[in-house]
Parts: sequence; structure tokens; C-alpha cells
Amino acid sequence: MAEETTADEEIIKLAIMQDAIAEKQYELKQFISEERQQRQRAGVAIQETLLSMSIKSGREWLNSIYWGHPCLAQSIRDAHMGALGTAFYPSLMEAKVDCQACKAENIVLCKSWHEYKEKINKYVCSGCKEKEFSERERHYQAWEQKQKIKKDKISQSKNMPYKEYLLTEHWREIRESALKRAGYRCFLCSKGESLHVHHRTYENLGEESPDDVIVLCRDCHEKHHNIQKTT
Repeated sequence: MAEETTADEEIIKLAIMQDAIAEKQYELKQFISEERQQRQRAGVAIQETLLSMSIKSGREWLNSIYWGHPCLAQSIRDAHMGALGTAFYPSLMEAKVDCQACKAENIVLCKSWHEYKEKINKYVCSGCKEKEFSERERHYQAWEQKQKIKKDKISQSKNMPYKEYLLTEHWREIRESALKRAGYRCFLCSKGESLHVHHRTYENLGEESPDDVIVLCRDCHEKHHNIQKTT
């Protein structure tokens, strides 16, 4: 009985939530409908005023409304298209915005409210852009240098005797990474003592991938090679 009561209560709660959601959806539809009607009325009023003015005066007037009242932007575009049959492009506006990097105030030209909002949130001055470009170029050159050094080391590794290669810092890093991936256990018997890192292939010597090496204990390693070999 208690379980049935709990289920009934949950159903009632869900029903109340659904009713509340439906009410909010209705209110939203009403708001959207009213907003559309107001925009249309504003567009008609602007169009009628525009038709009573000269083209030059009308354009100056539209610009002042556009940059003074962003909420009327769509109504202005509709009115201009209705009155003159062409799209409305506002005159450029000078705006004060802060650089997102150095915070210095700058004067920028904006073609629309959308562009103004973009620059308010994302504007970076030319000086900071140059610094950013120089920094990225410096990092890229450093990366290229590292890649060159890496390639040189790989080339050296391929040409040096195998026993010498096993003494390099690069191999020690490869070996330790392999041991960590294996959980310091032999791949074949799971022993955790006397572990070796065995090359499954020597084609990628100096640039081994995780699949190129495998962790084996000494016994399994000796069985694999049929000789005693330390790596």
C-alpha cells in the first residue's frame, strides 16, 4: 500500500510539472506573438515616416534610430525594404571598446549592432595581435627545433649499436613507459620480478610506439630468445 501511495504521489508531481511547462510554453508563444506584432507595427510606422522624407533625410533619420535603439533594428530593415525595395545598411559607427588582452581603450568602426557586440567581447588591438603572432611564431620555431633534434636523435639511434642504444636516455624513457603501462607485470606470466622490455620489432628503433615493445620477465624473455639477454 505504501508503495502505491508513493507512486501516486510521483504521478501527481509529474502531472503538476507538465501543467506548469505547458503554461510557460503558452506564455512564451504569447510573448513571441506580441513581440512580432509590435515589430510589425513599428515597421509600418517607420515606413510611413520614411516615405514622407527625402532619401537623404530618411537615411540620416534611420541611422540615428538604428544606432540609438538596437531593439528596432529588424523593424528598420523591414521598413526600408518596404519603402525603397532595398536592404538597409547603416552608416559606420565609432565605438569605444577595450582590448581583451591589454585592456586599453580603442576606437573602432562597426557596421552593425552584431559586429559591435562581437568587438565588445572579442576585440584585440593590432599591437596585441602582433605580439600574439610573434609569440606563436616563436613557439612554432621552438617546436620545429625540437622536432629536428628528435629526428637527429632517431637517426643516430638507428645507426648506433643496439647495446649502446639501450644505454640512452631515450630508451630509458621508453622502457619506463612500457613498464608503467604493463603495471610492472610480465605480459605472459604476470610475474613482477626481473622485468625486461622486449622489442617486438626493430624497424622503429628510436621512435618506438607502445605496440613495438612488450614487458617480459627474465625467464619468459630467455625462453623467447632461447638465450639469456638483458634489456
